[in-house]
Amino acid sequence: MSELKIDVRVTQSDRKSMKLSVSADGTVLVEAPKAMSKKQITALIDQKKSWIISKVKQRNAAGTLYNNLLGTDAEKISYLGRECVLKLEETEATKAWVKLKNGELIVYSNDTSPETVKSLVEKWFREKTKAEVEFWIKCYQPQFDQVPNRIVIKEQKKRWGSCSNKNNLNFNWRLSMMPTWVIAYIVLHELCHFEELNHSSAFWESVEKRMPEYEKANQWLKDNGHRFLPE
Repeated sequence: MSELKIDVRVTQSDRKSMKLSVSADGTVLVEAPKAMSKKQITALIDQKKSWIISKVKQRNAAGTLYNNLLGTDAEKISYLGRECVLKLEETEATKAWVKLKNGELIVYSNDTSPETVKSLVEKWFREKTKAEVEFWIKCYQPQFDQVPNRIVIKEQKKRWGSCSNKNNLNFNWRLSMMPTWVIAYIVLHELCHFEELNHSSAFWESVEKRMPEYEKANQWLKDNGHRFLPE
């Protein structure tokens, strides 16, 4: 395809059209209809050659992936946009805890199995994300006539946040992995849905009025979001 090494994985199902996507690790995922021949699939991939190369290079250049928490010692993790290293400290205490110190996210537990560590680290991130979200809501809330009905920090595989027509706000627990200024944008984005429950020009005007440089954060998410969202 080019001098760039690209891993292409093709699956076929009952879908009606072909779908191309690039995963966080740069793998090209091709989902094609069962009725489509290998020759037709190859031809369509070739048509999208420039787009594929561009996306793969973008993925490869973005940096370290933090989207698959392993729960292992020395694993690299991101907190508020800064990379830290996971360190496991086995203790005899029955209560486990997590602490960030000198660039290390230290897990103290009498059980340092990957599953237990992942659970403890996720809980820690949920608490940090909740604190960040509540801070930014407090900052921006005075600019809105409505208030959140409910705020939930949850598992979301493809979204950073969402807002319902009842003003219920949901946020991805991984938010606190990213820089604070990006978190601020995501929170403001969802609050602006109180005024416009869509992505119309009026909605973006609402965002820009409160954050004139919002496009910088939006672009950062387009370039780097895949590094944090789970596969």
